[in-house]
Amino acid sequence: MATRRRGSMRRALLTTLVTAALAAPVSGVTRPGAVPSPAPAPVAPLAGTTPAALAARYAAGRVEILAAERAAARLGHRWRAARLRELADPSRRFLSFDGRDGGRAVEVLGDLATAERIAVMVPGAGIDLDKYGMLRGGSLRLHAALGDRSAVVAWLGYATPSSVSLQAVTPHRAAGAAPRLRAFVQELRAARPGARVTLLCHSYGSVVCGLAAPGLDVAAIVMFGSPGAGVPDAAAMRTPATVWAGRTAGDWTAHLPHLSAGLPFVTVGLGADPVSPRFGARIFAAGRMPEMSGIEATRRIAGRPEADVKVLVLTTFDLDDYVYEALRAGASGFLLKEASAADLAHAVRVVAAGDALLAPNVTKRLIAEFSRMSGAPRAPLKERVSDLTERETEVLALIAQGLSNAEIAERLVVAEQTVKTHVSRILVKLRLRDRTQAAVFAYETGLVRPSGY
Repeated sequence: MATRRRGSMRRALLTTLVTAALAAPVSGVTRPGAVPSPAPAPVAPLAGTTPAALAARYAAGRVEILAAERAAARLGHRWRAARLRELADPSRRFLSFDGRDGGRAVEVLGDLATAERIAVMVPGAGIDLDKYGMLRGGSLRLHAALGDRSAVVAWLGYATPSSVSLQAVTPHRAAGAAPRLRAFVQELRAARPGARVTLLCHSYGSVVCGLAAPGLDVAAIVMFGSPGAGVPDAAAMRTPATVWAGRTAGDWTAHLPHLSAGLPFVTVGLGADPVSPRFGARIFAAGRMPEMSGIEATRRIAGRPEADVKVLVLTTFDLDDYVYEALRAGASGFLLKEASAADLAHAVRVVAAGDALLAPNVTKRLIAEFSRMSGAPRAPLKERVSDLTERETEVLALIAQGLSNAEIAERLVVAEQTVKTHVSRILVKLRLRDRTQAAVFAYETGLVRPSGY
């Protein structure tokens, strides 16, 4: 049971982190391959992650960006020169940069010197210097989700194929990129041997990761939105790492013919579908689940009378109706994507102990949602309130306002244990599962009327 719970928690974390890494498109103006750029100077492998070693490497990367910027300005490519000046900001940290052939860049978000967890983002087709904002934006959100003692590396270490091209359905570019990714990870592992390294591979980047995987010293390889992995199954990746795969509902890659055919001069197709059961990866939902919504899954799980199960919803969907419906379905808690790992661990402990938990901004939005509900309070539910004592009714109203037991005790000038007793009696009398359902009940019956909305 403990193993299953840990597995479920990992899946929830992956869903949050991967969705945090997805970004909206950033359109370009000039094809990056059409803008000439000087060849970068060779750089020695990263000797370590001391502040001095990293500062020297970042300074070298900035020199290359400024050289590319001067070349673009000299040739009249003003838009490209302006973008490169942004990259050359002293606050940015590039381990390497090459402005030629669409551009290659390896940027660090966070502090490699202290990072205990390092996520390497490997982008898919269509990402180049003009659309680098997509990769950087996703990496920034991922770093925010991972929290302290972590670093994210945006690895644009290869010339990605155009999104709509024959190259995007052949493994040729990935085969050339895989040795570069392997070399980078090996360099990273040598410089920071104690850190846990994970590859996050999006779209065509999954093919790069699949081909680079054999023997690679990483803890996990996470593929999402993948048209394939360049291999027939997870076993063919020959890696000791845990292999994960996920896909959002409606992702067009689900409709691709997942195959690989060797023709005389080219291999067409990117291999088996990583999300298929036969591939052998561990599956997680990278967003809304295609077969069953999270709300319906919550309703089925929480509605099983024979199972004492608590449901904590961890989601990226900042939608009022989603919050409301999830809580009505029986969720005992609700956290949004900005929750840290510490917040998530705390929430699991709270919910497992039989309490309930809502993110602070969710509580406010929940109140707003109920304030917009039309119609009179539901009479059958309102009749059940009469079973409560005056003090229990008062405690129920404070629960609906999002107060904890300690805060209620302070408000009513009573012992916290007394409040716990009142809460237990309220749940029994109203036949409710937990405090979250109690809050929903209070608003649905009209016991609490929101103000300020």
